Amino acid sequence: MAKPAFNHIKKHFATEAVQENEDSVPLANSIVFVSDRKQARVTALDFVTFATCDENSEQFKNKTLFGGDEKAVIAKFSELSTRRCLEHGIGIIHEGLSKQEIALMKKLFKEGAIRILIVTQNFCWELIGLSSNMVILMDVEKYDGAEGRMIEYPMADVLQMEGLATKSLVTNDGQRLAPKCLLMCYTPRRDYFVKFL
Repeated sequence: MAKPAFNHIKKHFATEAVQENEDSVPLANSIVFVSDRKQARVTALDFVTFATCDENSEQFKNKTLFGGDEKAVIAKFSELSTRRCLEHGIGIIHEGLSKQEIALMKKLFKEGAIRILIVTQNFCWELIGLSSNMVILMDVEKYDGAEGRMIEYPMADVLQMEGLATKSLVTNDGQRLAPKCLLMCYTPRRDYFVKFL
């Protein structure tokens, strides 16, 4: 599912002949929700690989916001995979990060230093104050080890995730682009979720 999600993000950013705000920060950004920590890491590293194959590995990073102390900011994160992804403008929020690391990651995304944020489903309620042009839900179920089966996300969580797509863009011709939500799920369940969009 990582490649279709990456292609949608790339297409979304490509149509971004958008005006930048007064600080010349590109306004287009994306939040990607995944089921667990392992999936977050794998998806982020896949995005880095896809961007590198496109020969534009830093297309999701705003160097001006990191400033001269980019390495110092990235060094504040303990995980190697998180640091590697941040070098390419892709952030990760999952259960393995400390509260300080999560707060710094949210700050980098809000300021526009990173343009893609990959988040586990458990953190959907902790992203209050963040908004995005595009939200991608990579599946709406996760494995529950206690029950030994896949369980669906609560509908309140799905609606909260979809609700983060609130930032509209304005193109250079003055045309307003609506925020988007991409829901990747099992086809028979699609009609059920479309009712709530």
